[in-house]
Amino acid sequence: MSARRQPTGKMRTHASRAIWRPALILLGGLHVNCILPANAPAQSSPVATLTARGRYDTHIAEAAKRFRLPPTWIRAVLGAESAGDQRATSRKGAMGLMQIVPETWSDLRVRYQLGSDPYDPHDNIIAGSAYTVRAKKSEPFGAKQTLPMPIIRKAQAA
Repeated sequence: MSARRQPTGKMRTHASRAIWRPALILLGGLHVNCILPANAPAQSSPVATLTARGRYDTHIAEAAKRFRLPPTWIRAVLGAESAGDQRATSRKGAMGLMQIVPETWSDLRVRYQLGSDPYDPHDNIIAGSAYTVRAKKSEPFGAKQTLPMPIIRKAQAA
């Protein structure tokens, strides 16, 4: 004989569980915060680096106007690719704020009369924006152009 619970007449719905889930997560976070030492060093986040975006606003505005892209897109790509680090280099060799790979940089630098330094913020943002437009135009069947939500949220938070 298996032990079976007798129905109580109350049905737990998915909605009732959904109400408790955030509370349990918050309580779990409080528990973890109590265990960790109070003097734990803070870690910098990519979003924190983006708050100093004023350094690149003129370049972003120029690229947005030149390539008819929303400045939010450019900021989002910049934030997702390099977290605002002008000297960022990926394991695969992508360079600068917009993480342009060397072959693409060579092509875009000639096409848009850019300088020789792929880490120059102005030139890198122009090249990255040009590449974004090129990728946008190559979407199959004219798909609606949007950026992934995490990238958009990072840009809006900055």
